[in-house]
Parts: sequence; structure tokens; C-alpha cells
Amino acid sequence: MTWRRSVAADMKTVGLTWLQSKRRAQDRVSWRRTVDALCPTTGT
Repeated sequence: MTWRRSVAADMKTVGLTWLQSKRRAQDRVSWRRTVDALCPTTGT
């Protein structure tokens, strides 16, 4: 699996398309919330 396919699959999990993901990544705060939703960390 390529990196892009892996990311696309993760974004699909949270209901985002590739284009929406690209746009969200341009907004650091929004992207951080997306990543935190996919990979929550505890105690940090």
C-alpha cells in the first residue's frame, strides 16, 4: 500500500475526501484536530 492510499483510507474513516484532506492540511489547527481524532494520545 502506498502512503497516499493509506492516508486516503484513514481520511475515509473520518468521512473526508482526498481534496477535503488537502484543504484541511493547509489549516494547521484543523489538521491537528483531524490527526488527533485518528491517532489519539493519552497523557500528553
